[in-house]
Amino acid sequence: MDAAVSRKLLRSVLLVSLVLFVGTLLTIAAVIALEGPRGSLIEELLLTALALAFAAPIMSGSLFAFSRRRGRIAATCGVVLALAMLGLTPMLIWGRPTYPVSEVCEYWCFWAMTWAAAAGAPALLAVACLPPNLRFVQYLARGVVLALALGITAAFSDEYRFLPFVFGAHGIETFLIVGSILTGCLLLSVPLLHWFNALRERAAVTTAVRLWLRCPRCGREQELAAGGGTCVQCRLRLRIEIEEERCPACGYLLYRLTSSNCPECGAPILAYTGADFRAPGGS
Repeated sequence: MDAAVSRKLLRSVLLVSLVLFVGTLLTIAAVIALEGPRGSLIEELLLTALALAFAAPIMSGSLFAFSRRRGRIAATCGVVLALAMLGLTPMLIWGRPTYPVSEVCEYWCFWAMTWAAAAGAPALLAVACLPPNLRFVQYLARGVVLALALGITAAFSDEYRFLPFVFGAHGIETFLIVGSILTGCLLLSVPLLHWFNALRERAAVTTAVRLWLRCPRCGREQELAAGGGTCVQCRLRLRIEIEEERCPACGYLLYRLTSSNCPECGAPILAYTGADFRAPGGS
């Protein structure tokens, strides 16, 4: 599956998920209007809406990472496990199987939910562009996510008696609390570091560019640097933004590119060389 197909699939998944989620909420509102807040189908519809709200971001994020050619194995696992969870959820909510079938279905539904999230998060983490000295944060975040998923799996496996519990109740609770806090901090830090790195790269490239322009208020010709500036005569504040070409798949800067593929992710792009640039005032 190429990037274009995965982007189309991403838009389709988002649209279908939005339609299903909104339709479920409208159905809940209709049932409440007809039968009151204690209607017979309120609980089932709410659980269905929660399942859609849980699976849709995971599938969308995984497909987004797949379209950027990052974390494709994790992204594929995230989509497959989210679909498996959506397949088991209606059976539990609307089919209402009896014991012991219900217990087995619940176990595998929780297992699919946990590992769908554990696969979707590393796929999205792979999209972030961090400098080499900070990439360890991405790897650490992936490791913590997987460790937390293992801890959650061990906890509900013991709850359903599918796995012997070896940590002790207090030990596993402490591990899950600490792991959840550490996971949340790392999952927030990676996009923040990605944002700061993008700002730094943009500033490093654009601040060195200086342009001759005429002030739109007083007409004074002057040289200003790209970014923010002030007219030397009338003090009009000016902002100059230069949009640089980036790789459509990963966002890598294509300044002075000499090949037909992105050096970061290998995506095919329109090749151009330094000969395409002209000096100021050149023809």
